[in-house]
Amino acid sequence: MKILKVCVLIVGTLATSLATALNTGQLVYLQSAVLEMCRGGTIEGKSSKINVKASVQGQLVVIKKLLEGGADAEVEITKEEWDGIKALANPEDYSKCVEATLNLLVPRLDNQS
Repeated sequence: MKILKVCVLIVGTLATSLATALNTGQLVYLQSAVLEMCRGGTIEGKSSKINVKASVQGQLVVIKKLLEGGADAEVEITKEEWDGIKALANPEDYSKCVEATLNLLVPRLDNQS
């Protein structure tokens, strides 16, 4: 129950404070994908909703089926930003990872929704 409350709080806070163009369903889906990743889910894209791969600029984060019509969303982040997220990802204390990842991705996804 505690996890659900934290998730609802994060999504609600993002929806209001970032004035995002993502709709509520997209925010909930994104939050679920990030939570899965931060709790130790795979990031290779096999079964997870998020795939991260190297790119020219650093890392390309792909959120599968986030956009209208089931299209994937892609966000370029620097290697340093990705290393910071990876350092926070662990099953025991994942809330900082979720917060940092959502704060990084949501503003960059606004122009894709």
